[in-house]
Amino acid sequence: MIASIGMPSREIYAVEEYHLMAAVREMGKPAFALMADRKTSKYVGSAFINTSRAIRERLWHRSKPMPARR
Repeated sequence: MIASIGMPSREIYAVEEYHLMAAVREMGKPAFALMADRKTSKYVGSAFINTSRAIRERLWHRSKPMPARR
């Protein structure tokens, strides 16, 4: 087994602005947002919504509710 002692780990982040496709809430799970690229409207990923309760509630009121799929 080879150990890599002293090797720094790196995390790389890209800071971009995206369109919010959907905000998903499920009972007992953290809320998350589905995002799309602004130019192509293609799905790029999701992110947890880690904000205060007041800001989260404003987001829920501003987003358009969609009927559930059956």
